[in-house]
Amino acid sequence: MEACKVILFDLDDTLYDFSACWETGMRETIRTHPLTRDLDTDAFYEKLAYYNDALWPQIADRSLTFNEYRHVRLQNSLGHFDRQAKRQESDDFQALFRQKNEENMLPVEETTALITELSGRYRLGIVTNGPADMTDKKLERLQLAHLFPPDTVFISELIGHHKPDKRIFQHVLAQMGADAHETLFVGDNWIADVAGAMDAGISAVWLNAHGHEPQTPHVPLAMIEQLADLRTVLKKK
Repeated sequence: MEACKVILFDLDDTLYDFSACWETGMRETIRTHPLTRDLDTDAFYEKLAYYNDALWPQIADRSLTFNEYRHVRLQNSLGHFDRQAKRQESDDFQALFRQKNEENMLPVEETTALITELSGRYRLGIVTNGPADMTDKKLERLQLAHLFPPDTVFISELIGHHKPDKRIFQHVLAQMGADAHETLFVGDNWIADVAGAMDAGISAVWLNAHGHEPQTPHVPLAMIEQLADLRTVLKKK
């Protein structure tokens, strides 16, 4: 790549530990919501986590909205326990989860320091497949909102294309007036972040905190185990 001028970040599991927050928040919700509090938490969580992943492609192809996805995810899980939820109960379950999830989102000092440092040298942005109705609150809770103004936060749900579709990356580049060859993408998901960015002509840094194996022949600019290691990558450019 040419001299880097723009750095784009994935949000969930890149700028904070989304997976840990999600699991903790969901388990707390299962234990306390009237629909599920008398069920075995582990057993119900296992079903809900399964449908969380199994239904995700229907978000990507837009056959389900996020609200529909949440409702179907819960209904399918409850079905294994001979239960159903009315729509209001489902909405209440999601509202409680959102509260519990947000309570577990805490600023990561090292991440805030890194992004603050980079903001003085590069133009920064976020590209996320996460739900639009939670993105602003995530950034507020993580104390990153002031570092990523609204016009630098790109949400696939609103754009109409989901990573790894190269059209979302092309949209972001156009909106930011950026050149792909001067842009770097940093993310944890091999397919969505690494392969997706590279297919759009953007160099990628793979945040591989859990020792995963590459899923395609793409060769990223670098692989790092923690976000702070991005400093070392940038020093070499």
